[in-house]
Amino acid sequence: MKIAAFLDSPLKEAFLTAGIEFVFPAANYKKNIKKVNDNIKLIIVEDKIKREITKKYPDKIIIGV
Repeated sequence: MKIAAFLDSPLKEAFLTAGIEFVFPAANYKKNIKKVNDNIKLIIVEDKIKREITKKYPDKIIIGV
């Protein structure tokens, strides 16, 4: 399963270290959200943007941190 994450530091650094392939800054999520495709099943996001991501991708598993 492919995972995408939209996080700010230091969480961003932790997920990059863990080997998550698609890690983007939460501040620029509107620009990078286009890179989320059908292969990605799980999206990890900052709580502040969880609502917008959930609306855009209701078929994905969204986890807020």
